[in-house]
Amino acid sequence: MPLSLVTWNLKDFFDPRDEEERAHFAARLAHLGPRLRALDPDVIALEEVGSEAVVAALLDAAGLGSHDTRVLGSADARGIRNVITTRLPPLASEVLTATVLHFPKFHVADGDPFPGRIPLRRGVPHVRVRAPGIGPVDLLACHFKSQRAVELQGPLGPIDDTSAAGRASGELRSLVWRSAEALFVRTECDRLLEGRADGQVMVVGDLNATPDAMPLRVLRGGGAGELVDLTRAVPAAERFSIVHEGEREQIDHALATAELAARVQSVRFANTELRDHGALGVERPVDSDHAALFVQLR
Repeated sequence: MPLSLVTWNLKDFFDPRDEEERAHFAARLAHLGPRLRALDPDVIALEEVGSEAVVAALLDAAGLGSHDTRVLGSADARGIRNVITTRLPPLASEVLTATVLHFPKFHVADGDPFPGRIPLRRGVPHVRVRAPGIGPVDLLACHFKSQRAVELQGPLGPIDDTSAAGRASGELRSLVWRSAEALFVRTECDRLLEGRADGQVMVVGDLNATPDAMPLRVLRGGGAGELVDLTRAVPAAERFSIVHEGEREQIDHALATAELAARVQSVRFANTELRDHGALGVERPVDSDHAALFVQLR
């Protein structure tokens, strides 16, 4: 195949700090490495990774040392990053960052409605590769904010508002944040496509939103540069990337411009072993709570 790609949130794939964590990290490598090797992708996009060292250890465990181009995004407060690795010839690479994200104005004279309040916590790696038989392809790896509500902040910290309107306000703040992240990436896609009638862009990652949610609609956009949801090729019953409290959902995605979408050979979620991990922080698993998403282009 001219191009194959995997995107996978590895769940807290951090550097071990002591003997107990080193033993657990070795067990994770033994579990994750063979599964990544079985997919054998040309490009790997990972979310929730710590340092370049843990990425190198995973690639070694998977026998994919030929992925010698490795672009790590900037980390959030927890130290987690996005990364793209590839064995294809790189043409360019960068990490897309922003000090703050802006929300759309209603009038050109309006000020920023949330000045300085919406950060881009995890930088977005961007790599342009030359895919055989396809040409230059721009790849971006994202991990948007979680769906958890965002509390109102006061002078002394978060304000606990348990009223119905207070809870709804927290949900809306979360949606605004994730939509602003999506708009930032959509704007970067427009930049990459500007003046390139044959531009080929793919955005992948854990977007913490279902396919019809607002952040995905913002990211897809419309018109000549619209991004197509590649996972629509997956049978509906198999179209899920997490299991949370018994419910199957898809929050991991692969979207691409129309020319790339027309080249799709196969798309699948590696979710046959996926299980419900339960509440956050309850266990230290060797697996991930996300399924890998595998895309092949012809």
